[in-house]
Amino acid sequence: MAIDSNKMMQAIYDALYGSLTGDVPGVAASRSVPPGSGFLTLLKPGLRIEPMVYANAWSPVNPEGSDTAGRALAELVSQAPSLNPMFTPIGRVEDFYEEIVRAAVDPSPPNPEQEAAVAAAENFLFDDGVDFDPVTGQPVTVPNSVDSPAYANYKNKFALFEAALTSYLAQWQQVDQTNPKDMQAWAVISPILQTKVRMAYAEFDTSKPGIIKDKESILGQASQTSLVRRFAEARRVFELAPRGEGFSSYLPVQVFPANWATTQAYSSVDLTSNEIHTSSSSSFGSWNAGGGLDFGLFSIGGSGGRSWSNYTLHQDTTNLRLSFQFARVDIRRAWLKENLLTTTGWSVEGRAKNSYSNGNVDPSNTGVFPLLPVAFIVARQVRATANWSAVDRQTFSQTLQGGGGIRIGPFHFGGGASSSSTTSSTWAASNQTDLYTPDVELIAFLNRVVPACPPK
Repeated sequence: MAIDSNKMMQAIYDALYGSLTGDVPGVAASRSVPPGSGFLTLLKPGLRIEPMVYANAWSPVNPEGSDTAGRALAELVSQAPSLNPMFTPIGRVEDFYEEIVRAAVDPSPPNPEQEAAVAAAENFLFDDGVDFDPVTGQPVTVPNSVDSPAYANYKNKFALFEAALTSYLAQWQQVDQTNPKDMQAWAVISPILQTKVRMAYAEFDTSKPGIIKDKESILGQASQTSLVRRFAEARRVFELAPRGEGFSSYLPVQVFPANWATTQAYSSVDLTSNEIHTSSSSSFGSWNAGGGLDFGLFSIGGSGGRSWSNYTLHQDTTNLRLSFQFARVDIRRAWLKENLLTTTGWSVEGRAKNSYSNGNVDPSNTGVFPLLPVAFIVARQVRATANWSAVDRQTFSQTLQGGGGIRIGPFHFGGGASSSSTTSSTWAASNQTDLYTPDVELIAFLNRVVPACPPK
């Protein structure tokens, strides 16, 4: 049977998205980015990265870290994408947010009771941070600009719990529920995976999530309280956040887990072209409902700067199997207050109502800032095997031997084009059936849909 490239691409997308946003029956905890407010943008091609470039990055919680790594990490996650399954950057998060914190705000009369509740919640969830005045070099206290130890502990334990959920769902989605053998095999491994999920949840429960959620709810419900003050405080935090001066400055971010390149919290995916599992509600599928888009699965690139081109597998190639490990890395921006986006009573000069986003998770959302990246997805240990036709085997061999590369969806094998990054890819010399790379690649961003704004 000929390989359906579009369906295989959708299977990659759906395996990631379903694992990152789905629920596990019997576990009473919603995901941080549920399907109704989340969107996955897949990089094609992915970005092969050297994790040590981003190691020990400076952040408010790592003040002894490297500014070089901090700048590299900030740049890696700075782009806001359009609402499209394929990652298409349309602007920098910090630029859009700077417009928002400088918005024209309608004054609202203070409510002393709400003010006190908000202040108590903020004091519980946040601590004062310390930055340095770019002119005098003197330390400056930035109120409520870093997570308190209790809030950081809650976020970290919830992230570890979500990693266990992701691992469970990544394997469940690959089970053919109509196949008795698959279900028998699942019956053996599912109790082990469920135990890991429940253990992670029990550990998360020690972070007192009820208290944290109550404080978060107070901030959310009272978001209109003294709107002028809230915007002024957000603007102050934003203005004091940059590291460095002038064009060399950057807005630092924190990621979790910090050891994302070496963490064991990777989930495994194993896809085959003969047994493709996709979701009927997939965003990827809805964008190509009429079959008019060709996202392309394979492409090849020559050495010496020659460009990449889409490649169509020969019809005799069958039984493509693609396996990889992936992990979610949360992006935390201490300088960005998301609850500002849900407030009413503000406008931005030059921006029409809802021009950032209309809040929808569908193609009608053509705003200039529809998505906020909240995590990036990295993959490693990628392997592709198939019953390759003689034509495809010869093409791949010649391409790799000539210093070129092969791409399958977001995954990259070999070199190719103007790539200067090193690679450990292999193409089994004995029978040339096995493409493999252990290299770490950034393959996707998990985004939260920006609420409808500006409100005026």
